Order: sequence, then C-alpha cells, then structure tokens
Amino acid sequence: MLAERKSVERHINDFTLRFISKWTWGVLISCILCGELIFIGTFAEAALSPVTGHTASQVAITGVVDCYKEDYARAQEFIGFHDWRNFTASCCCMSRSNSSSLEDPDFETHAVELWACSRPSRSTGISSVLYKERHRRSLRPGSTIAPVRKFCSPHFRNPRSANPDADSGVEPVWDDALEKLGVWTYFSNGTRDTFYDDYW
Repeated sequence: MLAERKSVERHINDFTLRFISKWTWGVLISCILCGELIFIGTFAEAALSPVTGHTASQVAITGVVDCYKEDYARAQEFIGFHDWRNFTASCCCMSRSNSSSLEDPDFETHAVELWACSRPSRSTGISSVLYKERHRRSLRPGSTIAPVRKFCSPHFRNPRSANPDADSGVEPVWDDALEKLGVWTYFSNGTRDTFYDDYW
C-alpha cells in the first residue's frame, strides 16, 4: 500500500514538473514572439510614417557624397518641395501639442510646429498628405535660440533690423562650410551677421 502511494505521488510529481516545464517554455516562446512582433511593428511604423521629424539641428551630413549633400539636406528639410517658398506654398502649419498657441509665440518651453503638406502623385494624380515637424524655442529677450521666425510663420525676420518683426525676405540657404541649411541675419548696412542652422 505504501509502495503504491509513493508510486502515485512520484507520477503526480513527474506530471506536475513536466507540465510546469512545458508551460514555462510556452510562456517564454510566446514572450519572445510578442517582443519580435512589437519590434517589427515599431520599425514598420517609423518606416511608413508620413511624419518627418525635425532635422535642422542635426550634425553635419555624413555618409553622403559631397555633390549630393545639399540636395539630400533639402529633401530632408522640405520633404520633396526643394525650397522654403515651395514648401510653405504647399503646406499649412499647426501646433503639434496643445501647449503651444499661435496667439502667444513666446513659449516657456519648446513647442513643435506640424506642417501638413499635400503632394499629388505623378502617376495617379491622387494627392497624399505628408507631415514635417519643426521645433521652435523661446523668443524671449536674451534667448540663445534663433529668433528668426515666429511660430508657424512662413516669413523670416531679422532681429538686428529696426523693425525685427518685419519680413526680411531671406530664405534658408546651404552653407558649404557647415554642410547645413540655415538662415542668415544681416546688419543694418547689409553685411551678414549670424547664420542660424537650428530651430529656424
């Protein structure tokens, strides 16, 4: 009787251990598969997203042949519209977050513009919508961040002029030395002052 009971207990223990082992392996494999699916989904979302992030303050372009660097930078900044004039003519701007307001462009913290752009397909003629983020920073006196454009404004201003809020008529240009796109500000006599390559 005792031997039979020990045999039954041993079988129960063996069954329990095998069940726990298989269950643990099943949970582990499921977690690995779920992690892979999350990773693939995250990568696919980033690759297929119509939103292009802020690129103006990134380091100089590397891994691109010299003769193509300007075109590459323009493609990143203007998402296929080549220059600022065409970009602003084809896009409209809105706040990326509820904390920013078009009525008060002097923010305590950074705000993000979201430019929505309509571009018709050459093959089908159907328009697609692309988005471009542009980070903006405080425009308060003494700020070290470029005060060259109001929030969501298509016009650049010159903080060195008598009327700093007036449209200066300048547009972002390519700087060969820095290998970046940026905006020049000018002294009142017309000579170049500062090149802003971030947050314009």
